[in-house]
Amino acid sequence: MRTETLYSSYHPIQQYRQLLTHMLGEDTHPVLELRAIDAFLMKQMVSSYPIKPTVIDVAAAPTLGTSTIFWAAHPGIQHLYIMPTGDPESWHPLVTGAMTALDLPGEEITFCDGNWATLQEELNPLCPPMAMLGVDEGPGIYLARTPQHRTQPASAHPCFSPTPGRYGQQSRL
Repeated sequence: MRTETLYSSYHPIQQYRQLLTHMLGEDTHPVLELRAIDAFLMKQMVSSYPIKPTVIDVAAAPTLGTSTIFWAAHPGIQHLYIMPTGDPESWHPLVTGAMTALDLPGEEITFCDGNWATLQEELNPLCPPMAMLGVDEGPGIYLARTPQHRTQPASAHPCFSPTPGRYGQQSRL
């Protein structure tokens, strides 16, 4: 078993950022930057689940797909759902191209249409969901603990929200 470090957790993000710079010819700066500590904590949170969780990524647009690449490279999740936040989807082709270039699996990823009710019907009831959220200072991105519960953003950092219930009541973190 391999011990996770800040570097190993951040490596897929670093590769994607370098690939973006190469593909676009300039350094990109997403609205929401994922740092090494963010990646490390996300991996630690997922590893605390007794079974592989489903991740709902609401931070894909503000991270320019960085969160999508991170989760696609993570073997510890069951499925990844990408929820749009109303932002332009100009990052979709970048992610698709990067996934091919980085040889990442894509069969466990679903780009959703933004309908929370449809997403809730698609979720595996035996697999605990976890939300990867992006919050900023503006009104565009909301923190959503579950599809029915939304609150205003509180900071300019990524948030990780385990769903309440028996899987979300772990005290390891």
